[in-house]
Amino acid sequence: MPYGWVSSFGPSSSNSKSHDNDTSVRNKVKETLLLFRDECGKLLLEEERKRSKGGGISHRRVHLEAFKILKDKKVFVKSGKQIIGAVPGVDIGDKFQYRVELNIVGLHRPIQGGIDYGNFGGKLLATSIVASGGYADDVRNKNSLIYTGQGGNVMNTKDPEDQKLERGNLALKNSVQKNPVRVIRGSELMDGSRTYVYDGLYLKLTCKVKAANSSIRYMIGLGYRGRLVSW
Repeated sequence: MPYGWVSSFGPSSSNSKSHDNDTSVRNKVKETLLLFRDECGKLLLEEERKRSKGGGISHRRVHLEAFKILKDKKVFVKSGKQIIGAVPGVDIGDKFQYRVELNIVGLHRPIQGGIDYGNFGGKLLATSIVASGGYADDVRNKNSLIYTGQGGNVMNTKDPEDQKLERGNLALKNSVQKNPVRVIRGSELMDGSRTYVYDGLYLKLTCKVKAANSSIRYMIGLGYRGRLVSW
């Protein structure tokens, strides 16, 4: 029988009002996001002009082009060493329209992957996750989160496979009772677009392996502000 794993999260006991009191850093985050959105606006305007001249419908992903422009200009807020915990200049409740914005401000590096992690003292530890409900994530509870690990053909029509305890999944397991993880909740809006909200630091409290659809899923339980999660 295939195996996989799921994780449960809830914010830690850190300051829920703000992750950083340094106004200059906060302003830099805002200014950088404004630059990104300005580049998106320029690219969209360019597409509108082409369409008005009979250029047809374009399938350009302007947010990725704008992301590359900022990356080439090296104006990202944080591009150095990865950190565990709060990101200076980013507050709980901050909203983002595009996944790439999370990368730009240093909140979550992978543009597609749901688990961000790094090597700390020779051990893989998770630093952030994006929970959008794409896997069997339980995102209904505002005070806790059950997060499903990566892999196992969960998102496509292939036969389900065991998830492997490696890379991001291993980092999540290693972080149990050790370090808080930044949680970003994603949701779909009425118009079909998505929004991402930074929900704060969560503490992983438990790790379980469960069978789902004849495959194993890794699950980690977290409680908001350190409260235990009952499953």
